[in-house]
Amino acid sequence: MKQDNKVTISFMFPVTSGVMGGVQVLLINLIPYIVNNELANVRLYDYSFGLVKQKLDEKNVTGYEYISLDDSDWSIPNKGNETFILTGGLWLSYPHFFKVKQGVNVLIWDVYYPSWQSFGKIKKFKIPFFKKNALKLLSDKNGVFFMEQKGLFFPSK
Repeated sequence: MKQDNKVTISFMFPVTSGVMGGVQVLLINLIPYIVNNELANVRLYDYSFGLVKQKLDEKNVTGYEYISLDDSDWSIPNKGNETFILTGGLWLSYPHFFKVKQGVNVLIWDVYYPSWQSFGKIKKFKIPFFKKNALKLLSDKNGVFFMEQKGLFFPSK
């Protein structure tokens, strides 16, 4: 299944409520596309009863590596040598819980650009220059991409 010349991209959006949202739909459609077209090696970090895992099983999707979060407690049993594609604010918290931090990159897929309005704020307090500097760093490192064109033009003030 895994070929060393391909990059490994990892997805993690563990939802167990059974409520389908836009991110879940994206992953349920994107993972088979990447696997079937042999674009990259894919890892899915999810619970065995997670919505994405269940839907992929229902669709008989194979060819990706599944990593169970069932017994992970507060740590994420990642394997390293991978690029995590994370959405929303997950990129701010999940990497702190990775067991393996070497060889791990994080790419932020912004699927809802208005979420940047609260970025850099803790409750009602703004952290000066945090949003602007973070967005510049992400842009310089090619570490963020936007689902909607509006996200590209969202003010970084």
